[in-house]
Amino acid sequence: MKTENDFDMALEVTDFFVVQTPFGERLTRDGAFTLNANNELVDMQGNRVMGKNGPIKINGGRLVVDDGEPFPRE
Repeated sequence: MKTENDFDMALEVTDFFVVQTPFGERLTRDGAFTLNANNELVDMQGNRVMGKNGPIKINGGRLVVDDGEPFPRE
């Protein structure tokens, strides 16, 4: 389903996003994301979305998901 948020994502049935919460890393299927003040991808509660090498930071361009990890593309 298309949304008006460029950072919203959907997953396959068996996949999850990893977010860093105050209680440690948690899995979620909720793909509603935005950017925080540090240009990090976060969920609607402000928890950072984690990639293979830590929090996912968006430094411009558009967001593309490749091989299971989002990253910015010019």
